[in-house]
Amino acid sequence: MTDSKETVTRFFRTLYPEGLQDGIFLAHFATGKPWRNEFFTDLESLAEKASLLPSENVYFTPCLFSPTPGGDCERKDRYAAAIPGSWFDFDCLGEQEDQTSARKPHAQTALPTKQEILDFIKKELPEPTILVDTGHGFHAYWLFESLFRIKCPEDRERAKRLSRGFQSEIIRLAAKRGWKFDNTSDLSRVLRLPGSVNHKTGSPVPVTLVNTDEHFRYDFEALFTRYGAPASGDAAARSPKMALANTQSGYPEAASGKILERCAFLRHCRDDAETLTEPEWFAELSIIGRCEGGRELCHEFSKPYPRYNAEETDRKVDQAIEAASPRTCANIEKTFGDTYCRECPERGKAKSPISLGTPHALAKRESSPEGHMETTRPPQLGTIRYEIPAGYAMSDEGIFSVPEKGKGERIATCPIFLSGRRENCSTQDEKVSLVWPRNGKWKVTLVPRGDIADPRKLILQANKGFPVDCNNVRALVNFLVGSEHCNLSRLPCRKDTDTLGWHEEEEGRWGFVLGHTYIDPAGKPLRGDDLGRVAFTPSSDGMAQFEKAFSEKGSMEEWLKVLELILPFPVALLALLTALAAPLLRIFDLPGFCVDLAYTTSSGKTTCQRIAASAFGCPHEYKPASAVLSWSGTR
Repeated sequence: MTDSKETVTRFFRTLYPEGLQDGIFLAHFATGKPWRNEFFTDLESLAEKASLLPSENVYFTPCLFSPTPGGDCERKDRYAAAIPGSWFDFDCLGEQEDQTSARKPHAQTALPTKQEILDFIKKELPEPTILVDTGHGFHAYWLFESLFRIKCPEDRERAKRLSRGFQSEIIRLAAKRGWKFDNTSDLSRVLRLPGSVNHKTGSPVPVTLVNTDEHFRYDFEALFTRYGAPASGDAAARSPKMALANTQSGYPEAASGKILERCAFLRHCRDDAETLTEPEWFAELSIIGRCEGGRELCHEFSKPYPRYNAEETDRKVDQAIEAASPRTCANIEKTFGDTYCRECPERGKAKSPISLGTPHALAKRESSPEGHMETTRPPQLGTIRYEIPAGYAMSDEGIFSVPEKGKGERIATCPIFLSGRRENCSTQDEKVSLVWPRNGKWKVTLVPRGDIADPRKLILQANKGFPVDCNNVRALVNFLVGSEHCNLSRLPCRKDTDTLGWHEEEEGRWGFVLGHTYIDPAGKPLRGDDLGRVAFTPSSDGMAQFEKAFSEKGSMEEWLKVLELILPFPVALLALLTALAAPLLRIFDLPGFCVDLAYTTSSGKTTCQRIAASAFGCPHEYKPASAVLSWSGTR
């Protein structure tokens, strides 16, 4: 691809003048091979990768995507983070040799020529910002004045309505001329990348950047007012039969990647598509057609077949969806033998391969008494018998709503547990510990109890990697409140305080909070997860330093030897005795007092301070966990 890297870079700088704050998917495949999706967060790496794929068909997502709450990257509408504008894929009649070849560029024949497309755009549509020649048609982009950021479900709905409505209007205008175009308005859509090569017909054709004109940028609101589809139009954008099938199943659309990972039969159907029998193909369509983006996947998996036809594939998908339920594992084994089933770990458990990609469908099978399906428990739970609230199921793949009727959905991409509670001794305020997997380990955060009951506060935990966003926050609030209710009597409740020193457990019985250690009324030091421990919860960074500083180290014998050295120095001794006197004030019911050591510099004031601090913790002021605050801290 000559100068492909420069072409890609110039194209993306026009598409995203503000740069990338999120990421782009690069999708590519060699003819007859499976698709690969790669996620990039910088344009330089993306352009470099694209330049290395001259023998493959290369596509990209115009929309930007954010990683999922669980840290993964998925090319799905619900993870779109920004949309740069509207686009349209204009297929056209190819040259004569293409139309007579065994592999035509398009199954549809009611199409215009390239010149007719250009005339149509000029007469009927706003001037596009970018025009790309794909070799067998054009991709046109009408870019916004700035990226439209998707920050909440309402933003996502408006972006989808504009994209769908804009394309519907083009399709309507084209139909008047006898042309038939596909609607490619989904936010997860991929389009051909300028600078790549189109290998669709077997005769490579370059994908070129025809024109870019920054003068033609459009206001999102103006376009939405003119072209935005009705709010109820979502169902119309999908195949009615597929929408009906998924609604009747009661399941969310399955994740095809999860199914393919665990089902050898469907991997065979995908990988051996060129020689696949019709019964195997039909069985595959009954499952993959019900997955998220299923119709597109059915075409993708079917294309390697020598006599592939798009219209026939559409009809077969409709038949597979309408005629029956997803093909069952028992039927697959009976019809095609046990070659693909004999080693399956789900053999005898899963009713159909589709359940492998729909974890909450697994919950409709007999599950464990705790309501889990293959859920790894965090060590923070110990031996607690943890329950999942009614109407939900949880696995390592996330949390799912499981309504008695209607369609469920995934509300989080990983499991979430409550591992304990905290109650402040002074204010009676409560906190809860949230635990979830992140980057290969269990992450724990302690939050005020009110935060799990308030969507506006819970969403702030996203900064810590908690799997919450504007789409699932309300559902998570309901789940977490229900989880607390189910497990309230079993979750350990520890006391905490934001003050060091004496703590009255009950009338006449006092304990002492010293950093990480709590000395109970019997004089027993308690640390870590000891249930009787009153934990110190710092109210500021300065207090957090003291929490770490007040600790045991060394021995009483060594400390007394040092004490002997300072006995001749009354000022140093006064500093030490002042520190030792502090815990006695409450015992003798005395008011607090202050000792001020004032003298010239380098006269030993800091040394006296270190001696006093050594009675309770680390006396070295330049260590992070020091009981002495350095004067340099005020600079």
